[in-house]
Amino acid sequence: KKALAVFKEMGDQSSIGFVYNKLAEDYFKVKPDLKRAANHVKRALAIFQEARDPQEEANSWHLLAQIQGADRDVEGAVASVTNARSLCQFLKDHTAEGKAM
Repeated sequence: KKALAVFKEMGDQSSIGFVYNKLAEDYFKVKPDLKRAANHVKRALAIFQEARDPQEEANSWHLLAQIQGADRDVEGAVASVTNARSLCQFLKDHTAEGKAM
């Protein structure tokens, strides 16, 4: 969280997005709190969408799909996987596309 404050002060949006994804992963895998995990990854998504960074946006959608799946939100997980897959197709990243499936 200290890193988040530093990057916010610097105005480094990409790094802020990465920190939000890292916090989401921690709340997902280390300190299971799926609601907080989902909230953090959604913040990262907004940042990467605004920055027009399709690779990191796809990674965020994939992480959100995992969180939603763990929370048994099947509709949300399917929508997130679909978004991740579309971005991977746009990027011609077939490895990541397969991972998203």
